[in-house]
Amino acid sequence: MSENAEPLEEFDKQMGVNIWDNPLDLPALFHKKPPDIEWFIKDVLIAGRGAVTSGIGGSSKSTLIRLLAVGAVLGRLLWDWTVCKTGRALLVMTEDTADEAFRSIYYTCKAMGLTDDEKRKVYEGLKIYPLAGEDVILLKKSTKNTLENSPLFESLVKKIQSMGDCVFCGLDPALSLTDGDELDQGHQRRLGKMCDNLAVLTGSTVMLVAHAPKNSKDEITSHNSRGGGALVDAVRTEFVMRTMTPKEAKSAKIIDQEERQRHVQLVAVKGNFLPPAAYAPVWLRRDDYGVMHGADVSFDDTDMGPCASDMEAFKVLSEMCENGTKPRLIEWRKKLIEVGIIGNAATKTQETIMERIKNRLYDNGLIRSPKRGYWEPDPVQPGGTHDFNDA
Repeated sequence: MSENAEPLEEFDKQMGVNIWDNPLDLPALFHKKPPDIEWFIKDVLIAGRGAVTSGIGGSSKSTLIRLLAVGAVLGRLLWDWTVCKTGRALLVMTEDTADEAFRSIYYTCKAMGLTDDEKRKVYEGLKIYPLAGEDVILLKKSTKNTLENSPLFESLVKKIQSMGDCVFCGLDPALSLTDGDELDQGHQRRLGKMCDNLAVLTGSTVMLVAHAPKNSKDEITSHNSRGGGALVDAVRTEFVMRTMTPKEAKSAKIIDQEERQRHVQLVAVKGNFLPPAAYAPVWLRRDDYGVMHGADVSFDDTDMGPCASDMEAFKVLSEMCENGTKPRLIEWRKKLIEVGIIGNAATKTQETIMERIKNRLYDNGLIRSPKRGYWEPDPVQPGGTHDFNDA
């Protein structure tokens, strides 16, 4: 015991405090209710935690974090996401020159139709670091081949903290920020952990931009970043971005190839505490400045994406299941007829509409059938397997 005392004391000194002396005080919380989740974007991005967005080049990942940063300052976005927490924002753009960064923000404000007062608010509330040509290493490799926080990481933490009300931080791209090996899963997990640590230490929602393999263009699955999946294991939320496929364009009756390339799908594929509806894909359209707006895209019945009425039907199902019951398909259909989501028509037509709604929600991983003929929201991540016989 005495032989170990000195090394243990030295370890505690290095740690600053023995973390095992401070467990969660559950007895003191016995009669309390947990606080509500604090959202940066309602039901999409948790405030003060890390997220990763991946996609191949040209899928507008960098544009996404710029728009989220502007949204943090203004309190709104150009598509149907609700900004819950506003304040200042910071962007670390390691591949942008000063001219490129300025140009992107100028045209973002122009595309959003901002007034002079709104534009001034963005310019004053957004801090951008265009660092093309600079070494921006936040995780530095040690002599023992481990990755440690660099002095630059520590100074970034202090910079964000000094801003006082920074609610969003974007880091672009991931691999420019580390000495780690892209194929080393331990190094990749450490990179994800760095992102989440930065969020926890500063209270900002931190989004890390990652590249995806080129052959992943048509896949919408978790662990989509290049170099393996360990990067996203340490963060709360993962998004994937990709351009519209030719099959989707045909279904949406978009004939022009340029118009197809303007459309981008943004979808959550992993999310701690996200409600099931958060996994519904969001379609965005890039304007002439490359700025993304909510897209008015409708697909025929061969398309697999849920439409607005499908999501309303999903909400009804969620409400029906709140008391723990699992309604039969016929009960769900009657409720949708009652609230007007399925209109007055012949019974056979109503049954057909119900089947289409059910199939699109199921195909997108939003519902499941725990027992033949009964349905409920699916807590399984999209892309996971389902074990049941279809009703």
